[in-house]
Amino acid sequence: MGVFLCKDSPVSYEISTPGQGIVYLILTAIYIGLETYCIVETIKICKTQKNIRKNYVLLAAHGCIHMLFIRDIIFMPGGVLICYGKFFYAIVSSHLYIIKHVIILIMLYQILCILLDSYTIPARKRYFKTVIIIMIIVDIILHTVVFIISYISPTDAHRLIRDIFSIIDAAAIMVVFNYFMEHFKSFLKRMQKFVSDSGDYKATLILRISVNGCFIARIIYKVKAVITIITGALSFGDTFGHAIYMAIYYFFNEMFPCMMIFHAMKKGGKEHYMKLDVMFKINKKQPAK
Repeated sequence: MGVFLCKDSPVSYEISTPGQGIVYLILTAIYIGLETYCIVETIKICKTQKNIRKNYVLLAAHGCIHMLFIRDIIFMPGGVLICYGKFFYAIVSSHLYIIKHVIILIMLYQILCILLDSYTIPARKRYFKTVIIIMIIVDIILHTVVFIISYISPTDAHRLIRDIFSIIDAAAIMVVFNYFMEHFKSFLKRMQKFVSDSGDYKATLILRISVNGCFIARIIYKVKAVITIITGALSFGDTFGHAIYMAIYYFFNEMFPCMMIFHAMKKGGKEHYMKLDVMFKINKKQPAK
């Protein structure tokens, strides 16, 4: 029997062999470790930062990261330790993926606030903040609609629509992310004239690489799914190698980028605004556009 306990279940679990079950249990332990670390760090932030309750962006980002990790802790043992119902498993395995997009857009919202306050982006473009909020709402609605359609009628056509939507969705957010990160790079270069700190640029570069890696991993994964549906190619989902592939996917798609975002949101806003104060004191004559 091994570790696989739900072989006779009508639910189509991501795990199909005992070997895959072992890999996913290891992933579960890693996610528990990451969530424990994030909880400790969040408590530290709440204790040390003043007016933390008014920092809605930080609280929203941290809350979503906790939700995503808890979702993974629940989802990973599905089919190994726990036999979930079909609808519940579909929710945690597919629908709640949208949390990661929300995390990235919330981070962009904070970056945009910094860019507007530093005049890197003209103040007249403050409507960008509304655009990001609308993107979050629209993304959640569309993701939910596509999920419901593919769940109620799990035909190849509807699965194809779901996967193509996921590709377009990831590509669109990646373009928006890189657009604002280019502006953020310009801001950091300008700020270094007043506050020398090469660490900011390096940390932001790593953050950018990790988030882009997240989107690329998602797009590759969904392109593979589309090709499988269209061509009817043989699926290797029941092999041990597929479990290793999925472990690598989860690392690049969730673990690494989410931890980078967690640290960026934890200290980025506070430190950058402190440095903005220094920059404005040195450069008081800088006009607002």
